[in-house]
Amino acid sequence: MTIPATIYSPSRPLLLPARKTLDIGLLPDKVDWKIQLNVRNLFDEDDLVPVGAQPTGEVAAVRIPQSRTWTLQSTFSF
Repeated sequence: MTIPATIYSPSRPLLLPARKTLDIGLLPDKVDWKIQLNVRNLFDEDDLVPVGAQPTGEVAAVRIPQSRTWTLQSTFSF
């Protein structure tokens, strides 16, 4: 049995039908709700970060900075 290879190409995108979803939730009166937003590297620039130097003081090696990430956490207690 031979399984055909799937070839993905940017010039031939795979188009799927649209999906519509709706989520609804009801909260009781005695609910403790906490929301926390964490942002890592908020003020970090996109410049390369020097990690090594030549004896003359010139930059010898650089690294790409860590990207900015956002995390939203929601906690319910009842």
